[in-house]
Amino acid sequence: EGLPGVRAPADLVGFLNNAYLSGVWADCRVQQTSKVVLMTQLRWDNTTDYELSLVMMRALVELGALHVLGVVICPMPGTAEHAACEQLHAQVCKVRDMLRRLGLCHIRVGMYVPRATSPAKEGAGDIPGGQ
Repeated sequence: EGLPGVRAPADLVGFLNNAYLSGVWADCRVQQTSKVVLMTQLRWDNTTDYELSLVMMRALVELGALHVLGVVICPMPGTAEHAACEQLHAQVCKVRDMLRRLGLCHIRVGMYVPRATSPAKEGAGDIPGGQ
């Protein structure tokens, strides 16, 4: 049952098994990508913070250390119903534009609208509808 061109098939199998376990498989274990959904509440006083976080997120995506499943923007507590929806929509557009400029336009951005806030617009702009 000799294999053509192989003098010691058992040694070859052992070598390949060892190479897989110490090479390819070990590399896959070390370089697993974290998957995240970023949830945030944007305010006028944290604009720089969220812009810097998007830049850092882009760097981690580029390195292959992070896979962003989406960004969800939530209303601030105590925000008036109508103002909350309009404000969230403007923030979603702003974040989408920033991600587009960073080369991350494939990341879905949406908003969370609590049922009590807007039953008529439930899910408007949320992640499943995406960009």
